[in-house]
Amino acid sequence: SKVLALGDEHARASGVRFVSDMRDRIPDALELYAIAAKDQSIRVRVEAARALSFENELRAVDILLQIVDQPTDKWMDYVIEHSVGALESVWSEPYSNGQLT
Repeated sequence: SKVLALGDEHARASGVRFVSDMRDRIPDALELYAIAAKDQSIRVRVEAARALSFENELRAVDILLQIVDQPTDKWMDYVIEHSVGALESVWSEPYSNGQLT
């Protein structure tokens, strides 16, 4: 979490990538992604969106939706599209049941 507080966006983005790579060993990975999802840097948010695609929890979809509400570019749009697709097995039933809007 200390890396996500650094002033350099490249360091923060690398920190998110590291957490993603080590997510099996980092119990609060989703909470770290939630912090990164609100980052002012689009580079950090891209890494968060990518990392969320590997999670298998509805909370990951909620965090991803927070990223969608912020400014994007073509790279972010690409990562979001593929992350949403990767998480389809997580969100499709709750969406059909009206639990996720």
